[in-house]
Amino acid sequence: MLHNYLKGTPFVIEQKEEMYHMNSDSDLLGHFFKLSNQDRVLDVGCNQGVLMLYAAMHKPKEIIGIDLFEDVIALAKHNLARNQIEGEVYVSRIQDFDSEPFDVIICNPPYFQGEMKSENPYIKAARHQEYLPLDELFFHVARLLKEEGRFYMVYRPAFLNISLQHATKNNLYLKSFQNVFDAKTNKARTILLEFSKHPNQETNILSPIFL
Repeated sequence: MLHNYLKGTPFVIEQKEEMYHMNSDSDLLGHFFKLSNQDRVLDVGCNQGVLMLYAAMHKPKEIIGIDLFEDVIALAKHNLARNQIEGEVYVSRIQDFDSEPFDVIICNPPYFQGEMKSENPYIKAARHQEYLPLDELFFHVARLLKEEGRFYMVYRPAFLNISLQHATKNNLYLKSFQNVFDAKTNKARTILLEFSKHPNQETNILSPIFL
């Protein structure tokens, strides 16, 4: 069992060797989203509870996480409990999940499509779109999000155009955007995106992050 501190928080998370581990994307998204104490928050693909713990720093009204695997959900529940955080977790795909609308939805979605897939089921689900195609993610986010809600995600720059197409198709519009650069290259390696349901809003381009 691995034990990791979450940057900028008092929390420690346990991670099993064979499961998908938190990485820089988790940390970046965890510091990107903004919550209030009245927000109901849904973490899609909550894995072992990393983003739920980052969300807990804002003391929202309610935090819910969903994931595909019972043992992953069990570990997420354990991590919430060991850090004395209240939250609900369910074994479910977002395609099958139903609830009252949320103020905020957060997700670190899979982005690989045709590449060779891992035989590890946890890695396969986290990295490849077999269980969560991007168009289905945006459709169900729009279904579960309040009219004044926000959707936060971390993704790859190469797929920005297709992300915006799927978002617009589902009446979600870019509210804020941030590039993340690796110091070793002049190309962005990650993008952070915030969407809402307001088509006429101005898009806030935030200062870039350099790792």
